[in-house]
Amino acid sequence: MTPVGGWRNKPTQWQRHRDAGLFAAIAECTMRSVGEFVAHDVCAISWGFAAAGVADRRLFEALAEHALSKGLVRRLSPPLAAELAWGFAAAGVRHAPLFAELESLCLSHAEEMETEDAAVFAWAFTAAGMSDSRVFRVLAAYADRFEGRLRPGEADVMAWALAEAQVHA
Repeated sequence: MTPVGGWRNKPTQWQRHRDAGLFAAIAECTMRSVGEFVAHDVCAISWGFAAAGVADRRLFEALAEHALSKGLVRRLSPPLAAELAWGFAAAGVRHAPLFAELESLCLSHAEEMETEDAAVFAWAFTAAGMSDSRVFRVLAAYADRFEGRLRPGEADVMAWALAEAQVHA
């Protein structure tokens, strides 16, 4: 397992209390039962490990493969999909098929997203090195349309992500 930098590369309260042995045990238990997971379980585990600064590549790969093979990603709400994207990106796990599915979901649900979801998707796709210009154009259009609703932190994240993707809102 590899420690990861968080969303803003600052240790979270969970990272300060990380117990490698505990996370290794959780990862092993999770690996044994991942086949029983529903979509929310996959999101919660990936988010929890990433927020704690723990990247167990084998676990993340198993979570991604399970989510894809069972069609779980397509059934996610935008907030849960953004959480899943954040978890994988923050953990530094660039599972291309998973991110392709998440990009597709983002494209098809852009009108339903809250500003937080759009900002998290933008950050995650940029951090994961995704380069589908359609997604970034949709996120730029979203940022233009809902500019007045974006909180300052969300606006900063959107501006950074769109600049990195070389898309102008």
